[in-house]
Amino acid sequence: MVNAFVDGNETLADNVCDNSALRVAWLAYQMWAKDHGGEEPGLSGLNFTIPQIFYVSYGQVIAISIDSLPFFLSFRVNLSLLWPDLV
Repeated sequence: MVNAFVDGNETLADNVCDNSALRVAWLAYQMWAKDHGGEEPGLSGLNFTIPQIFYVSYGQVIAISIDSLPFFLSFRVNLSLLWPDLV
């Protein structure tokens, strides 16, 4: 659906929860990595850093769980503003 209207006031709580959960998960991973000798090695054959792999995997989960475009539009956020290490 092109030009679909999504009322941000109706999706705000969900968006805040999703973004907060993502941040908590990232911080938990960083704590785990610190306790286990630092960052894990990258995946063979992929030229991505660990932070990039983490956020790509989050994006895949969101993309799989979306069943309509208006719902997807409610999740639009520039994650690089929240987590500069993403890029």
